[in-house]
Amino acid sequence: MNSKEDVFLKYQDEDDQVYVLSDGDNGRVIVPKNRNVPERFRQQQMQPLTPAFRLLMMAILGLAPAGLGTLVLAPLAALWTVYACLTHQMARADRIRAALVLGIVAVLLGLAIPLSMVFLHRLS
Repeated sequence: MNSKEDVFLKYQDEDDQVYVLSDGDNGRVIVPKNRNVPERFRQQQMQPLTPAFRLLMMAILGLAPAGLGTLVLAPLAALWTVYACLTHQMARADRIRAALVLGIVAVLLGLAIPLSMVFLHRLS
């Protein structure tokens, strides 16, 4: 090789482990990357009580229009909770959450029934 010749490396290809380069004499140079490949993001499974919590939140919002929305959504949250308890193996923490949902449903229905009765009494 002559000292007046230009020496260069030309990028050809790469994959997860190496870079492939070529020099001026059509030779291939393989250079390892020496880096870790990031793990792919694992998608988290939905918890069995998530729909019950969503229904419960909407049932709380349903108290505003005279409790009528709560009368519909709170029993749905209770039914979903019972369904989740019967069809899924749940940890102790999830069983406590399920009992909490059922307790909140009972309180919401205790508030919504009198509110809706007052509302219906005012209409007639």
